[in-house]
Amino acid sequence: MRITTTLALSAAMLTGLAAPASASDEPFGYPSTLLHARSTYTVSPATPVLLGDTVVVLEQSRISDVAAIVQSRIHSEDDGRRWVCAQAKNGDTPLRLWFIATGQETVTEVQMSPGTFESPKNCGRLTAHFEPVYLSRIQSGMTVREIATDIGPASAHDDEGWYFWVSRRNYSYDGENYTEYVWVGAHEVGDKVREVFTTQLTR
Repeated sequence: MRITTTLALSAAMLTGLAAPASASDEPFGYPSTLLHARSTYTVSPATPVLLGDTVVVLEQSRISDVAAIVQSRIHSEDDGRRWVCAQAKNGDTPLRLWFIATGQETVTEVQMSPGTFESPKNCGRLTAHFEPVYLSRIQSGMTVREIATDIGPASAHDDEGWYFWVSRRNYSYDGENYTEYVWVGAHEVGDKVREVFTTQLTR
């Protein structure tokens, strides 16, 4: 996504800001504290989403290809956001996944949360071939300490148990200058991570 102003970038992030995760089949909302998390990395803390040996690369992998993998329809919203939901599991623990494309044909964010969908027929299912699932090397059930040991200390955290890893990277390609923003979030409840997300926007 090539967003031309900081205001537009913030607006894109606000699309996902709402109440924290719920039992809804729709993607969960991000905490408002995410917008206050400043970048502390110049190299992205995120890595491609792993579905077993299959790789989903943010801003490169097409949402239609993901829909084909999980055998689910693409849900569309009035604001241009589209998403695919899929049931997966971590051992015996069920996981819900959302692959989201905002304003483009490629996946811009992926979410993970424990649980099952209220209406399974509206979502797909990952077979064992596409498991385990990791979002930027993170999976529900890990601890924040494990994550920090692997990818580095969090850029920020809030009082609700959300930890954020944020990067900003400037680069040039084919004569054009770009800025890549990456947000990775993990929600700790008790001593374990529940919700996880990874998001990338380039302008």
